[in-house]
Amino acid sequence: MLERQRDQVSRPEAGAAAWLRARRVRIALLLAAGEGLIAVLADGAVRFAVLFVATALVALYLVGRTKVEWDLAKQVLWIVGASQALALLAAVSTFVLGWTALLLVAGVAAIALLLADPDTRQR
Repeated sequence: MLERQRDQVSRPEAGAAAWLRARRVRIALLLAAGEGLIAVLADGAVRFAVLFVATALVALYLVGRTKVEWDLAKQVLWIVGASQALALLAAVSTFVLGWTALLLVAGVAAIALLLADPDTRQR
């Protein structure tokens, strides 16, 4: 058992898991910005749907993050958890702040686009 754990710790990520790990923040921000935009522009029923789905997916992340052993699944779970936590924040802020939340979503979208552009990292 101990040998198996040592091998798992020392094994580097490869393939799709490494690709996702390198881009997971950008992907999560883009997903959150899209869902936040939906929450801001939609009516109350859609906002409640976003709240319900985001809460369920954050709970899925919290339960699954320690149980999943496959690297690719861990990265997907992280992206889902992070994007849904941000979407949850955006949906709640639309109830509290109203249209001010649109500015917050636009800011997250701008940051996501800057992070998604590979040329901005070279400057």
